Amino acid sequence: MTFELTVPTTATTLADPVAVIQCIPGVEGCEPAAEGYALTAAVGLGPVRLRLRGTAAVVAEDRALTATVSLHDAAGSIYGTFAVDLADGAVTVRADVVVGGRLGEFAAPLLRRRAEVEVRGFAANLANLTS
Repeated sequence: MTFELTVPTTATTLADPVAVIQCIPGVEGCEPAAEGYALTAAVGLGPVRLRLRGTAAVVAEDRALTATVSLHDAAGSIYGTFAVDLADGAVTVRADVVVGGRLGEFAAPLLRRRAEVEVRGFAANLANLTS
């Protein structure tokens, strides 16, 4: 599932990877780890709530960022790659999200809509970052 959207912002930098990671909806914890950051996130799909653990690898510059996120639990995995650019009062997010395991097998149509909502939430949260 690939998404791209642009939203207006007053932010002037993306240089704080932890702040950017915490903009991902559902992220409850983000701490530096040996290779990037260790994450915990809660994801809901209707009455089903999942608590996922995983990692994020982030390359941040002042006005651009790329991140690879990998989250998993017994029901499945969520992998995402994100490219974020900040220019001319707007933030652009390009995201590619893959859901695997039983989670991806049984709920693919619902997950596409949910992934789009989460990417929109991420972009909105990024737009509200203060410099």
